[in-house]
Amino acid sequence: MKIKEIKLYGFKSFYGETKLLLNRGITAFVGPNGSGKSNIFDALRWVFGEQSMKALRCEKNEDLIHISPEGENLNFTEVSVTIENEDFFPQFGSEFEIRRRFYRDGESEFYLNRVRCRLQDIQALFLNSGTLTYSFLELAEVEKIIAGETKEMFDDVAGVLKYQERREQTLRRLQQTEQDLLRLEDVILELERSLRVLKRQARQAQLYKDLNEEYKIVSLYLLKTKDNKTAEAIKELQNKIDELQTKKQTILIEIKDLEDKRLDLKNRISQTESIKKETLSQISNINYEIENLQNELNSKESEVRALTIEKERHAISVQEKQQTLESFKIKIEELKSSLKNTEDELKDSEAEMANKKAELEKYSLEFAEITRAIKEREKVINDKLRDIQTLKNEIAKYEINRMNREEILNRIKLEGETLLKNRESYSIEKRKIEEEIEGIIGEQNQLSGELLKKQEELKNTEKELLEVEDNLRLKQEELNTIRIMVDILTQRIGEPEGIKEIKEKLGNKITGLFREYLEVLPGYEPVVDICLGEILNYYVLEEVNITDLTNLPEAKIGFAINRVSSNSNLPEELKGLKSLNQCVKIKGEKLFINRYLSNYFIVDDIHQAYLLSENYSNFGFALNDGILFHNGNILVQKGEFGYFKINQKLNEGKKKLELLQNEIIFMNDEKRRLLGEIEKTETMIEEYRDKLFPINVKKSELNLHLNELEKRINENLSEEEELNNEAKKIDEEIRNIERDIHSHQNRLKETEEAIRLIEEEKENLKIQIQEIDEKINRCNTELNEIVLKNGILKERKTSIEELLKKTESEMEDLNREIIKEASPLATERLTELQQTIESLKNKITEKKQYRITLESQIPEKEIEELNKNLDIIYEELTQKRKIQEDIQNEIMQINYELFQSNRDREELQKKAREEFQTELSLYIPEEIPDAESKLNEIKDRMAKLGVINPLSFEVYEQEKKRLDEFLAQRNDIIAAKQNLLKSIEELDTRAKERFILTFNEIKEKFNSVFSNFFEGGEADLILSDPENPLISQVDIVVRMKGKRVKMINQLSGGERTLLAVSLLLALYLVKPAPFCILDEIDAPLDDANVVRFNKFLRDLSQHTQVIIITHNRTTMEYADYIYGLTMEKPGQSKVVSARLADLEKIE
Repeated sequence: MKIKEIKLYGFKSFYGETKLLLNRGITAFVGPNGSGKSNIFDALRWVFGEQSMKALRCEKNEDLIHISPEGENLNFTEVSVTIENEDFFPQFGSEFEIRRRFYRDGESEFYLNRVRCRLQDIQALFLNSGTLTYSFLELAEVEKIIAGETKEMFDDVAGVLKYQERREQTLRRLQQTEQDLLRLEDVILELERSLRVLKRQARQAQLYKDLNEEYKIVSLYLLKTKDNKTAEAIKELQNKIDELQTKKQTILIEIKDLEDKRLDLKNRISQTESIKKETLSQISNINYEIENLQNELNSKESEVRALTIEKERHAISVQEKQQTLESFKIKIEELKSSLKNTEDELKDSEAEMANKKAELEKYSLEFAEITRAIKEREKVINDKLRDIQTLKNEIAKYEINRMNREEILNRIKLEGETLLKNRESYSIEKRKIEEEIEGIIGEQNQLSGELLKKQEELKNTEKELLEVEDNLRLKQEELNTIRIMVDILTQRIGEPEGIKEIKEKLGNKITGLFREYLEVLPGYEPVVDICLGEILNYYVLEEVNITDLTNLPEAKIGFAINRVSSNSNLPEELKGLKSLNQCVKIKGEKLFINRYLSNYFIVDDIHQAYLLSENYSNFGFALNDGILFHNGNILVQKGEFGYFKINQKLNEGKKKLELLQNEIIFMNDEKRRLLGEIEKTETMIEEYRDKLFPINVKKSELNLHLNELEKRINENLSEEEELNNEAKKIDEEIRNIERDIHSHQNRLKETEEAIRLIEEEKENLKIQIQEIDEKINRCNTELNEIVLKNGILKERKTSIEELLKKTESEMEDLNREIIKEASPLATERLTELQQTIESLKNKITEKKQYRITLESQIPEKEIEELNKNLDIIYEELTQKRKIQEDIQNEIMQINYELFQSNRDREELQKKAREEFQTELSLYIPEEIPDAESKLNEIKDRMAKLGVINPLSFEVYEQEKKRLDEFLAQRNDIIAAKQNLLKSIEELDTRAKERFILTFNEIKEKFNSVFSNFFEGGEADLILSDPENPLISQVDIVVRMKGKRVKMINQLSGGERTLLAVSLLLALYLVKPAPFCILDEIDAPLDDANVVRFNKFLRDLSQHTQVIIITHNRTTMEYADYIYGLTMEKPGQSKVVSARLADLEKIE
């Protein structure tokens, strides 16, 4: 993947559209200071999703849009990049485009392949490709690397960014799950509260259900009694119908007998008619047969006349054909004789030709065999000659190789002595470093123990802080809930709307609310609330004028006036009861309030209250649990409904609100104290880390040096072993070479002798092949003469055979014609026809006699007598059917009565089925005395219960089912929460493994690259928190040759740059990014380091597209393509072509 093209429109100093084509390799942008080179770097960062205005060198987004000194300002800016894909993103083709546009009004747009998308879509596309982390490098980024801000780069290379993204998504889902759980808990709490109310309603409905069941039993008994009476009436009617049916059956039997006679006569008439019809049909058939026989007779007589004429003509034609047949027989005999002579000659010729071919084949095989033998010997001779040359060449190589091996053996002995001395020196230095490391480890373990102790203290304090914060959050939520409750209760007991206008109109006549004159004794709030009800919200009027109550504003307002009549004659039964005015204290002198309260009494038993209300309906009787009997009505009020109950709840809420506020203040103080302790502990931890850092650095440096020494010692031992093995190997090779030389010389002599013998055999074979060639030529001449003679004989034979076949065919045709014309069939046919004509004449005479006999057999008189008897039977049938109709009418009348009785019975059964879901026919009731009066009593009791909610059972079950479902959902959400926590743990494990693997690889590459830039230098990467690598910072430790560096901040600008470049190259070696964009990175480098830097770029450009903004001439020389930038007009950058000679002018 590489950047193919960049388009800028109105971006910073680029006015209008500017197009830049990029290629592989290194592309450099050069130009004077202020020409807009770095704006290209900013444009690329911006189009790939950079959001920081500081990174883009702007104060606000509008600064990205070009501002012209001439006042021609643009309304938007746009940057697009065309990228060659090369299968990097398989969902796109060979190339795709990303574009970013920003309008002056603040609107921003992103496009992917000209399709509108989001910023996160662009970032997700290039996630884990290095594009968003280490593809862009400027001097400010170098300082970030030096400051240790490299974690995101390592995460990108390790490919854990996608794990982090998935972890964030999982955390968001976990947070959403916890919110769902809180909402579900609220729903469950509300459902449990409503279920308690529904359960009470269900119990009341159960009483109604029991009465209804008793009502069903009595009603079914009465219905069954009526059903039995109706069944008896139906049985009597059915008996009458049975008697009439018997009479009807007797008449039907007589009618059936007459019908049988009538059918018998009709059958006889039908049979006679059939005989008549059949006779007439036979007569018609005989007439038709006579006509056919007469036509056949005429045809046969015509055929006899034609056959007589044809017979005379055939006799003449047969005589002529017999004469022609005799001449064909003579010709055939002559042709057969000539054919036999030709075949004998051809047979002799073919035998002679076969002999010659066999002889020629024999000579040809001998010729081919000798020719093959000659070629084989020539090939063997050539192979032997090549073998001789090869053997000579190999002998020469062996001589040279032996001399080289002897020289190498001498050099190996000298190197072995040098390696032995170096190994002894390395071993002494290794022992000194190991002693120094042991002292550092002791100091490091002490500081690490103190650090772990402080970290544990910090962890415990943070845990305590979390507990305080959780409690504080719960208390705050409870405080908010109580505040809402207090507000709601305050609104519920507040003054109604419109009261202000009413007070202004009535003035001093309103002395206050009714409830304001009452002070309820504790425990009697529900009783006072249910007895007084809405009157508590009435306003007290000292005097009333009817005109004052007209034209009042819209509102629901009650007024209490001093017109309540007193109960001077209080019944004796009520004097012992506790009245309502004994439960309150009345403020002020309001006698009418006292008189009003004296109409209500408090009782302990609901049955007592019910009986008293039946006898004294003008008085109210209340129970402490919220039930009032008054004026024939029953009022049930439980819960927080009344004013005094609400006011009591409101006062409790205010007290709890004040208590919670004090608790929250205390918790906030505790939180501040814990935060202070955490801050203090974190400061101490940082101090321990600062002390531990130089120790770690020194230990790392010593370990690096120790590893290097061990590596050198091991390499030294390996080299010595390799040298000894190589020396042994070379000695053996020299001996093998000498044996090979001797063997090749012997083979050379044997090959030369073999060639001489083969040459002699070859000459003898050439003499034999000349003699065989002469014999082959002679045989070919004789064979050609025989073949010519054979062809002539074959043509003669074919000609005779064709003529003979033709003559025989003509002779056979003549024989068939003679036989056909001389056949006796014509005579036989003539005789046959004459016999047929005589037979036909006899048949016609017989048919005419049979027709006369049939005409005399037609039964006309018998049919006439049968029709008279049929008319008599019809008259008797008419009389019997009239009697049957009278009986049927009587049966229909009784059936109607029976239908009425059955319908009444069905109505009774239908009522039982529909109203009581019972089949009356199967129901067997128990005896119920005085059922009618008992049924009326049940109806009265059900009516007194009043309106009952019949759906309370169903609603209760539904709500209970909903509660069970919500409880199951809560369990599912808790299980889902556990799964999400497990997923987060798995993501952390996979990301940690991937990060550690990549980190170790980068660490190795970084040390290798750094040592190439800084000869003799070493570098290392250390995780500040190895136990938590995903959140740990990465510390860089370096050791320079000849310098002792405690902190990398002590490095010069050029060394810092090379350090950053070394890390960048290590990242590219582990995971190459598609392109690398650098902004004046080479500025702090000296000439030598610039060369090293550009060599790094050259190596990097083999697999990564490099884009660099530079002033350095050496960097320009290494570039494959150069773009020059200048400003012809103030504030407007222009891209121009630049030659190397023109680079002298660039400052």
